[in-house]
Amino acid sequence: MLRGHDIQQQFSCYSSCIVVFLGVPASAGGLFDRGDVRQEVAFQYAVERVNSVRSSFRRSRSRLQPVIEQIPPYDSFHASKRVCHLLRSGVAAIFGPQSSQTSAHVQSICDALEVPHIETRWDYRLRRDDYSVNLYPHPSSLSKAYLDLVRLFGWMSFCILYEDNEGLIRLQELLKTPSPQEFKISIRQLDRGSDFRPTLRDIKRLGETNILLDCQTDKIVEVLKQAQQIGMMTPYNNYIITSLFSLSKQLTLSNLAKANGGPHPCPPVTTHVTPMTPPSPSSR
Repeated sequence: MLRGHDIQQQFSCYSSCIVVFLGVPASAGGLFDRGDVRQEVAFQYAVERVNSVRSSFRRSRSRLQPVIEQIPPYDSFHASKRVCHLLRSGVAAIFGPQSSQTSAHVQSICDALEVPHIETRWDYRLRRDDYSVNLYPHPSSLSKAYLDLVRLFGWMSFCILYEDNEGLIRLQELLKTPSPQEFKISIRQLDRGSDFRPTLRDIKRLGETNILLDCQTDKIVEVLKQAQQIGMMTPYNNYIITSLFSLSKQLTLSNLAKANGGPHPCPPVTTHVTPMTPPSPSSR
């Protein structure tokens, strides 16, 4: 499902790089995985927004032209052919794609031909090629931010609730930095499928009320709804959500109240839910 806050987040990343071409006629190539409507719409919206701003770009009457190609995810051969097609058309830079295998291949070609390559995907590698910019914060930086939040809130113990192995990589600094005397950390993995209650009940039996949740954005609200169903959204429960997408509108009491299955909202709760605020885009 396409969400406005997702598009807004991707737009902020794309537009910060597109502005490099202000004042000169240019075209920007976009490589998107088939079916990745969110990224493609964000890219098109960013180009339209940059073209409409009142700046030297507009006064020069030149416009940034998007050139969009769709590729199968994880098909490096097809991706390389599309990259060659984009370069022959004269694009000034290439955005995407999102899948790690094809993106690494595209990055290698762009670096060899000295063409800027811009990404907005999660990537654990610290080293970047000379012509590559990734606007997504590095996992080590994010993990340090989570650690600062835990210390700010004064948590003496908490549970890391993660979905997959990438979540542990994102949280590695949080796991290895503090001493055992500073925090008591327990780790649980979300159940496969759509029923997360068994793991949540396990955390509840431990008596843990502080949870750091790392999972896909589209699962966050459902996890919190099921936590509410088993009594883990009380004034004594606290959550830090690692997603960089804005969830303020979705994390409303009216949305969570639907977990009870009735048309009427449940009694108000004051659970402390802290989504991560996206930092300003920067290259690494």
